[in-house]
Amino acid sequence: MPRLLPLWLPVALWCVVIFAFSSVGGSGLSGGFLDFLMRKGAHLGEYAVLMLLTRRALAGSGAPLPEAGAFLFCLLYAAGDEWHQTFVPLREGRPSDVLIDACGAAAAWVLARWRRAKF
Repeated sequence: MPRLLPLWLPVALWCVVIFAFSSVGGSGLSGGFLDFLMRKGAHLGEYAVLMLLTRRALAGSGAPLPEAGAFLFCLLYAAGDEWHQTFVPLREGRPSDVLIDACGAAAAWVLARWRRAKF
């Protein structure tokens, strides 16, 4: 168990960070196109990091297919996070955001595989 803590603690902490960001109530105002790009870029980045951390934890734990497992975890966490947002004032859960989160995780998966193949 102690050897797994360094692998899984970063995953748990990053999930807390994502949960905290999605717990902040919305303003109900649209900040324009730049605001939209920044918010969606945050989705991509959050889930790219979650993918890399989870893949590292699964691989270090000896799990088979760590990339696929990490991607599935990210997809399920994204769906749960969007559902959570339906309970936050002035926020709403959106299936399109789950798709954006999945794209962030997939991008991290592809870039990590490319990096390992290239170097």
